[in-house]
Amino acid sequence: MHRDPRDVWPDDVPIGTFDLDEAIIAGYPGATGHLLFVCPGNKRCGVLVGPQPVARLYVWGWDGNLEHPTLTPSINCLAEKEGRITGGCGWHGHIQNGEFC
Repeated sequence: MHRDPRDVWPDDVPIGTFDLDEAIIAGYPGATGHLLFVCPGNKRCGVLVGPQPVARLYVWGWDGNLEHPTLTPSINCLAEKEGRITGGCGWHGHIQNGEFC
């Protein structure tokens, strides 16, 4: 993965491009930022992050590394649920030390 802090990404940014906006997220206790990334399915995905996961609030644990982040638990971006399209990309995996696994 490689960090790209631009406010707007062009359409052709490569898989693995990411940026992290560190800010307290209102309504999500424990969230200290938002990670936006281009997933292995070549879609733009994002998750809320904090120092530890908060499952019921959909906050992933982040190790604080701005260049090679690790998130826990796995990210499961459902493309459909119970036969209905969710808008997710369908990728399920981990981000460990800045690598998709």
